[in-house]
Amino acid sequence: MLGHVEPQMNSTAETQTSDTIRPEVSGSEAFYRTALESLSEGVMILDSDCRIIYANRLVHEITGYSADEILGQTPSLLRADSEPTACNATKGTEDGPKLFEFEMKRKDGKLHWIQVKATPYRNDAARWLDA
Repeated sequence: MLGHVEPQMNSTAETQTSDTIRPEVSGSEAFYRTALESLSEGVMILDSDCRIIYANRLVHEITGYSADEILGQTPSLLRADSEPTACNATKGTEDGPKLFEFEMKRKDGKLHWIQVKATPYRNDAARWLDA
């Protein structure tokens, strides 16, 4: 599942630079990572267990979390409320994007409302993408 985060605030958190892209990635993977890093929107990619396997530079700016802190976590890490959310990455047959808003708690404790567009992606064998 690919999560697209649209910030509704300005953030002064540290940025993740493009030199954090692993040098051993293939040419096409490096191309896509570079494209995702250049977007003016936060992008997270989740595996079928709802674990964050990729977050672009803007996600780190918006949340205040570094790659080491956010990768492998679930998006519930970012929720202001303490209730864990059910992740539907592997459930259901609806493939369309879902739009929703929630109050996010940054690493520094500041609260912000963000808008999320979540879009599931499957591979050619109709299986959910997995890390």
